Amino acid sequence: MSQTTNTPYFLTGDGEMVGLTRSFDWESTKLGPPDQWPNELKVTLDILFHSKFPMFLFWGSDYVCFYNDAYRPSLGISGKHPSILGMKGIVAWEEIWSEIEPLLSQVSSGKGTVYRENQLIPFYRNGLIEDIYWTFSYSPVRNEHGDITGVLTVCNETTKLVQRQQNLRNSELRFRSMAEDTDLYIVTGDETGNATYFNPAWTRLTGAEMDQLTGFGWTGFVHPEDLDHFSKLYFGSLEKRAPFTGEVRARAKEGNFRWLLANATPRFYPDGRFAGYIGIFTDITERKKVEQSAELFRITAENAIDPFILMRRDSSFEYLNPAALEKWGYTKEEAQTLKVPDVDTIFDLKRFGELFEKAQQSTIPLIETQHKNKKGEVYPVEVTVSGITLGGKEYMLAIARDISERKKAENLIKESELRFRLLAEQSPIWVWLADQDLNVQYVNHQMLHFLGLKDKSEFVGKVWEEVMHPEDIPKVYQTFAEARKYRESFYYEHRIKEAATGQYYWFKVWAMPKYEEDNLVGFIGTAVNIDEQKAFTQELEKKVAARTKDLANSNKELEEMNKELESFAYVSSHDLQEPLRKIQIFSSQILSNDFDNLSERSKDKFKRMQLAAQRMQSLIRDLLAYSRTNSGDRSFEFTNLNELAGNVVASLQEELEVREAVVKIGELPSASVVPFQFEQLLFNLISNSLKFVENNTLPKIQIHGQMLPGSDIKNIKIDKKRDYCCLDVSDNGIGFDQKYADRIFEVFQRLHPKETYMGTGIGLSIVKKIVENHNGVITVTSAQGKGTNFRICIPVVQE
Repeated sequence: MSQTTNTPYFLTGDGEMVGLTRSFDWESTKLGPPDQWPNELKVTLDILFHSKFPMFLFWGSDYVCFYNDAYRPSLGISGKHPSILGMKGIVAWEEIWSEIEPLLSQVSSGKGTVYRENQLIPFYRNGLIEDIYWTFSYSPVRNEHGDITGVLTVCNETTKLVQRQQNLRNSELRFRSMAEDTDLYIVTGDETGNATYFNPAWTRLTGAEMDQLTGFGWTGFVHPEDLDHFSKLYFGSLEKRAPFTGEVRARAKEGNFRWLLANATPRFYPDGRFAGYIGIFTDITERKKVEQSAELFRITAENAIDPFILMRRDSSFEYLNPAALEKWGYTKEEAQTLKVPDVDTIFDLKRFGELFEKAQQSTIPLIETQHKNKKGEVYPVEVTVSGITLGGKEYMLAIARDISERKKAENLIKESELRFRLLAEQSPIWVWLADQDLNVQYVNHQMLHFLGLKDKSEFVGKVWEEVMHPEDIPKVYQTFAEARKYRESFYYEHRIKEAATGQYYWFKVWAMPKYEEDNLVGFIGTAVNIDEQKAFTQELEKKVAARTKDLANSNKELEEMNKELESFAYVSSHDLQEPLRKIQIFSSQILSNDFDNLSERSKDKFKRMQLAAQRMQSLIRDLLAYSRTNSGDRSFEFTNLNELAGNVVASLQEELEVREAVVKIGELPSASVVPFQFEQLLFNLISNSLKFVENNTLPKIQIHGQMLPGSDIKNIKIDKKRDYCCLDVSDNGIGFDQKYADRIFEVFQRLHPKETYMGTGIGLSIVKKIVENHNGVITVTSAQGKGTNFRICIPVVQE
């Protein structure tokens, strides 16, 4: 149809789509001639064809397709254009009809309009199915009666915008991944000046977490003398959106201040909007110290960190830190003409370009390469690389570490392993290596011969279960599990089947775990045939078992005799105390009633007799207490030792007040104890401290406690696998020579004359016996005139 004066008004114009619509053979379609179309269709098409905004119209129940010139580019070069003009929607959009038809039905049925932002709707264009993002709205077209006769789509393709946003997020993720692994101090800020990110190096420096540093929290860690100057530098540059460099002191977690060199670069979003700053801070504390001491002379590379290298797409260098310049031996001016192949022997321009592109899309694992300095010397380096975007430009950031010493160490290890294998093959005993899962990695010739194997490749990778006696397998796995836990060498015995005879023989295995950088990587061990010794030991064990049975019967008889002896001791001590009490009573009555009638000599003898009776009574009482500790009630209770110690101090309150003594009790742990025995223990120790103190000194006694693993306690009687409750009871008494430390726990042993310091010499023996009843140990440290400290360690939980 050509454009004439009879052309409908809504089909006038010079656009491509209005021309195609005008020339389309509509009379052969269900719609018929355009001049007979519904008025609402004419009005809508008039708006659509003369709009500069992308629009698409689905008309009628068949959703016949119309679109304008602004929408046309979204259909691509080779695809749906212009074939879908006048086509039914289900045919035109077959590949996405299941996604858009529900939206069209929603609008056509009057259930509301539709709006989507950055919606992924892939369809066929440019010869393939492309992922295309849209922001669009579906609106109803109504006739004069209010009926919905079509759906108008107003849309905008946002594919490029979405892709830019995704690339930006990926770049930020790669930047953060790189920042997490570097010792450089990296920080980012937004367009308002708020700090939004600090990498972990800041936490290691300041001891503060990220949420304490972000915002303006970082100002609390800046030296007061530097805060005003650095703030003006930062915020002044922020207004200009310009890069800046400055020095500032930051408070470290130890309380001292470290000098940092700040290099900050502005960041921009893909659309050119200012996004804030990225700052890289370098520790220059040592350099500042040199500057201050040497005045005009500065040494920047003496304590330099690893090279920090920022590279452009063409492999030239945007930034090189002092460490990089020093390592390569170039000046800043010379470095301006350098490119990556000048200092790297592995990466030529092609390989660098491939790595650069890959770094922009994903995180690159740690890589090894070789650097070359100005002298032509080549050395191995380990490099972390990541793609980042700064100021709207793409760069690749690398942190390089010289690994020359590590490579030398690896070569030494290889040589050592070779020597090990040569010795192992010549050794008469078995030698083996296994990984952390006990898969065999190496066995020597002697072991292969026993197992009937020709080459170690037949055994490598197999586990011990295939040649081990089934009954021994659980024990072996338990042994290795304990070795992992306690990280110690170990040994065990098990049976191995000989290939030639099919019989099992006993072997003794010595082994130890292997670690690399504190990570378990496997085990190394040896094994010796002990079958003959084992047979001899089993026969010996039978004889020992018979003898043990005889000893058990003897022990039972001995226990019964001990019970009778303890009963006798108790009755005897009780009966002995009765005549002593009468001696004390009668002597007191004589002294009270006939004191004046006695001579001075008789008075002195009566006093001595009373003192002797008191000492005898104390001796009997202490002997009785000592006998009870040998076989007393062993009913353990999990007890709050603070409360128990408080009860003991309360029972001594009167004596403490008379002596003006001070007892300080710290925070004590709880543990399984026999309460009345442990009260006796603390009572004896405190009484001992009150007794052995100079007359003109006020007693001071301190009780402290803590929980310790057995592995931290240096005593051969301690079980290294258990946890212990340790109490320290210390005083400011007269003390004693440390050489008598073991003697003071013996029964009736005294280090001081009884005329000066009262006592029976049994109290500390009772203390030691109570500690032994609790499966613990007691030690004492002292010096003459310096006081004494008793340490008691007992298991937290009694078995």
